[in-house]
Amino acid sequence: MPELLSYLGAGLAVMLALVFLRLFYLLEKFTCGSRIEDVIDEAKYYNSLGLKVLINYALEDVKNAKANLIEIYSKLLDKMDEEGVAGDISIKPTSFVDADDCLCCKRQKFTKALEALLERIVLAKRKRWVWLDEEKTETLEWVDSVIEDVVLNRGHRGLAIRVRAYTKQAKSRVAKFMSWVTEDPMLLSGPWQGISAGDIKIGVCRGTYKEDAELSQEETEKQFIEIMGLCLSHGVEAVCASHTMVKKVIGLCKLKEYSKPEMHMLHGREEIDSVLLPFLRIELIDGTTGLIKEGAVYLIFGPFWQRAKYGLRRLKEGPSLLWKA
Repeated sequence: MPELLSYLGAGLAVMLALVFLRLFYLLEKFTCGSRIEDVIDEAKYYNSLGLKVLINYALEDVKNAKANLIEIYSKLLDKMDEEGVAGDISIKPTSFVDADDCLCCKRQKFTKALEALLERIVLAKRKRWVWLDEEKTETLEWVDSVIEDVVLNRGHRGLAIRVRAYTKQAKSRVAKFMSWVTEDPMLLSGPWQGISAGDIKIGVCRGTYKEDAELSQEETEKQFIEIMGLCLSHGVEAVCASHTMVKKVIGLCKLKEYSKPEMHMLHGREEIDSVLLPFLRIELIDGTTGLIKEGAVYLIFGPFWQRAKYGLRRLKEGPSLLWKA
């Protein structure tokens, strides 16, 4: 019996070691360290390949946020300007609020943070965007009202909004945003606000995780293409934030009539080398270069515990993970 327990203990130790090794592998592969300097080094590498970056500080969905994220992002933007990094910042709404806050408090905190960051990017040495990641559907109750207030009532520009194509309301939300920049009666989502199409960017991803999906894979892909077409046909800068939808988006005949889409992929994905870079650099018969307008890579950095939480989540989900897929 003691020998059996010893073998069981050794087996458990080996399993735990493998789990931790896998976790550290995921952290190393898909995240970019804890310091601003770490992520800037990765950003400069991707810039050298002709790719822009989107940089996110991982601190979402916490009960009591300790870090001053506005200060961190301001320092990040300062460093990006100093080092000549081409790219944007990407934020998650839940990073700026406490999980236990009431809806009113969440709106107030997020409005303050979003305004501060949009005011900061105006001072940047080159054109930059504040990308807003869509998280869980329930967050839209307070996030969308903040977006509308900040853009329509407070007049801020430079906001880029990412939507998840596997949610039922994705297309109607995009139509609402589109109604701010066009008088097209087919949108039927609200009064034209006179905002330039170049003042807004819309990115489309499949979604986050399979269990959050409201549509089937076929319905998701159909809506993904419809949203891309809606944006591009109205002159709005549209981004395909996907590793698996790129060829379908580019191959769609009707999209060829409009401007080229941009493509975003996650740091660590092999498709950056196998799809993104070739599609950016390919020489076409008409003498032009590239099947896409621009390419960018999404970089995540932040405190170790938050990156470990992200790694554990990926480890748990395994093949079912659809993050920006």
